[in-house]
Amino acid sequence: MTPTTLARIRRHPHLSADDLAPLLGISARTIRRVRASERRTPTSRNRFPWTKAEDAALRRGLRRIPGRTAIAVRWRCQRLGLLTPRGRPWTPAEDAVLRTGGVCLRSWAEVAAEIGRSRVACIKRAARLRGAQ
Repeated sequence: MTPTTLARIRRHPHLSADDLAPLLGISARTIRRVRASERRTPTSRNRFPWTKAEDAALRRGLRRIPGRTAIAVRWRCQRLGLLTPRGRPWTPAEDAVLRTGGVCLRSWAEVAAEIGRSRVACIKRAARLRGAQ
């Protein structure tokens, strides 16, 4: 398999193997094998980049991408800004409570109860606020 043939197969992810085979002059079985080998879940050392076609599919609302795990799709959606944040937005008053020195004297559970948020949400927000300063 030449690099040119591989590039041609990759260039047409929207075509089925049966439709692409006559155009490239190779068997549909070969195309299926190439696509299957590229869909395998990569190891940490063998990640493959997201394609423009995959990004376009995510923007259209598709949430299942062949060869990508659900976690990978979710992270990509977050990176593209396609997911809306859950919960209500943080208010300046809540941020002020998290920034005050009184937080050090109380437990996160008490602070969370006062604000009306979860303990973990308060911890993460406080860390984000410290990083922004």
